[in-house]
Amino acid sequence: VFDAGTVPEIFLEKIIKEKPDNIIIIDAAAFGGKAGECRILEEKDLKTVNLFSTHNASLTLAINYLQNNLRADIITLIIQPKSVSLGEKLSPEIEEALIELEDCFYESS
Repeated sequence: VFDAGTVPEIFLEKIIKEKPDNIIIIDAAAFGGKAGECRILEEKDLKTVNLFSTHNASLTLAINYLQNNLRADIITLIIQPKSVSLGEKLSPEIEEALIELEDCFYESS
């Protein structure tokens, strides 16, 4: 597990070194849902959808780089933030969504 914050590109070589079979990228992006709502973003949508995120370009480049250097399945899970203002801390809705996701991952491992 890597917490890449807003700079996923600095973790790419570490991820590649691990040679994972699967990669799940979790990011906050405004897609018009309820705060804390999660959606899986299809690969084709990642290139065409206009989501508001502070690092759309770097996330797309990071995914492309991983795809070119690994044979891993990559899933992008986006969470609707309550606010997209810079410098805001996580809202209670996002914190709750992350706890639910964490529970899901632990249950399936």
